Amino acid sequence: MALGSLDIYNGAYDKFDQIFATFEKCLFVGHSHIPIALQLCDGNLAGGLARGGSDLELGEGRWLLNPGSVGQPRDGNPAASYVMLDTERRELTYCRAPYDIEQAAAQIRKKGLPTWLADRLFVGT
Repeated sequence: MALGSLDIYNGAYDKFDQIFATFEKCLFVGHSHIPIALQLCDGNLAGGLARGGSDLELGEGRWLLNPGSVGQPRDGNPAASYVMLDTERRELTYCRAPYDIEQAAAQIRKKGLPTWLADRLFVGT
């Protein structure tokens, strides 16, 4: 996966700089439900959305990595998103896998939660 430079909006680079300063090499994060790979190297921030099937060599610099989400993905792909990390080779692979979305949506509806939570599972947003 080739990482390009990011167009960071006003003030965001400073926030990323603060986050990257808190760890040595790699930081895995979650909660955003979006698979991303960001690299800070020599003051340059690169990266972005990591699609399923993307292979990434964790080279120089520091890495902020989000594997995505097994449920409630937010990147337009309803399949479960996860990563496989090879610590010896320092390689990361972003993966996708289908799951029973219909059953998951039915459980959300059965619990009386808002229907939009069930509906969004089918489109990954």
